Amino acid sequence: MFETRWQPAIRQLAAAHGRIADLAVSFPALLFALAHPRRGLDVRPALDKVLAGAPLAAIAADLGVPMWLRPLQPALLRAPLPALPDGLLFRRQLVNHLPRRAKSATQWFEAVAEAARWGEPDFVVWCAREAPTGAPIEDHDIAYLALWHFFSQRPESEAGLCVDRRWGPTIGWDAAVTAARSFRRTVMTKVHLGAIPVEDPWLQPATVGDFKFVPLLSAAAIIEEASAMDNCVRDFAGRVTGGRYRVWSVQRNGERLATIGFKITPLHPFVIIDQVKAKSNRRPDPEVLAAVHGWFEGFQQIRRDSWGKLSPEVDAGRPKVWRALWRPYWLERRRLPAWLPLSPDERPFGF
Repeated sequence: MFETRWQPAIRQLAAAHGRIADLAVSFPALLFALAHPRRGLDVRPALDKVLAGAPLAAIAADLGVPMWLRPLQPALLRAPLPALPDGLLFRRQLVNHLPRRAKSATQWFEAVAEAARWGEPDFVVWCAREAPTGAPIEDHDIAYLALWHFFSQRPESEAGLCVDRRWGPTIGWDAAVTAARSFRRTVMTKVHLGAIPVEDPWLQPATVGDFKFVPLLSAAAIIEEASAMDNCVRDFAGRVTGGRYRVWSVQRNGERLATIGFKITPLHPFVIIDQVKAKSNRRPDPEVLAAVHGWFEGFQQIRRDSWGKLSPEVDAGRPKVWRALWRPYWLERRRLPAWLPLSPDERPFGF
């Protein structure tokens, strides 16, 4: 039975003709879509076909109601249906993942529609199976997952090289969200730093005893450090480009032992240690900390008036890097999403 609040319009429509009333048994979702269409949809052509006795598939096509919704229980229809995908693959597979609880049905339909809008068919089927229905999905999560999925399948592309964990049909939702967010961080590191390494490391590279102090001056170097040390150093790429931060690596015999962050502020333009972290942001061993502070204290006060001074070469190159990353997706989808604009300066990814 349809939910109470939707019944008056459905009853009124069904009373108009026996063929319309028959849909309550043969295709409940079709009757619901006729009585409560999504915004902007003209139901008159579909209604004319119902009255003329046209096949259900033709009526469903006019309304954008996929045939795999035919077995859907009326109680699961809690809001006008969004634009959902159809086709042989979806008819075979999505029917196996239809929601079972009315409370979660609307979110499930929205998730599948969003997946179809931005993603490829196997991604849509995966979303139908894995998308959470008990908790809200964060804004644009599905779009970003679709983007990560797209480039997971294209490892030879510029953005595909930024994927450290690739999509597979058995991956769970939480693991996929984590992988997609990592992908975005790596991409933004490349965009912020561009193809030109930072010129001024602020300090001089050195080897002190067994410890080697190495500046990380390029996107590739910072991405490699983040992967090896399992930390969030990629998130500092924008500060590095803006002359506010520098990242260094402490190594011994080729092994990475710690990541150092140096910073300046507008009120204190002298270089100071912001943080020293071992792998997974743990506290470094005492001998590593002692070596870091001993090395740094060997310098006199170092002043850098670089706060907010973006290199003109890097600034000019960022749009080119950005467009090279996303061009394959834009061309494939034949659109420029608001969440993935033509320029990185339009605050993509919520930054």
